[in-house]
Amino acid sequence: MDSDDELTAGLRDGDEKVLRAAYDRYGAAVLYLAQRMLSSRADAEDVVQLTFVAAWTGRDGYDPRRGTLLAWLLGIARRKAIDRMRSASRDERLTGIVRAQPVPQQEPERPEGIVDRLVVADELGRLPARPGIVAPGRGDRRPGSGCE
Repeated sequence: MDSDDELTAGLRDGDEKVLRAAYDRYGAAVLYLAQRMLSSRADAEDVVQLTFVAAWTGRDGYDPRRGTLLAWLLGIARRKAIDRMRSASRDERLTGIVRAQPVPQQEPERPEGIVDRLVVADELGRLPARPGIVAPGRGDRRPGSGCE
């Protein structure tokens, strides 16, 4: 592919080879912009991928009369990088909120509660088995059956 016109025509026709050619030609510029906007190389690389996926899926929206293919790709990359920054900011804010929450203090179980539980379990174990009724500790041990 020699010119933007050929890239544009191929992209609009859905030629996957043209997407690769566009990536080869403009991927470094998109990565440069993403790295300048983001602090993480990994995030910048994700933005490059998202940019070219968005360009591919939204190729019908590209109008060469409004700007070059590079300008269109950089506009997509800029929006994707801003989305990534907002997402990271939201994640940091939520993490801060969670960390600021007091750790719930679990009260140790009272000895009377332990004794009561043991007595009830022992008495239930002494009940005679009746057809259609499964007493705790006698049979059904599937998760969710209440007899785990």
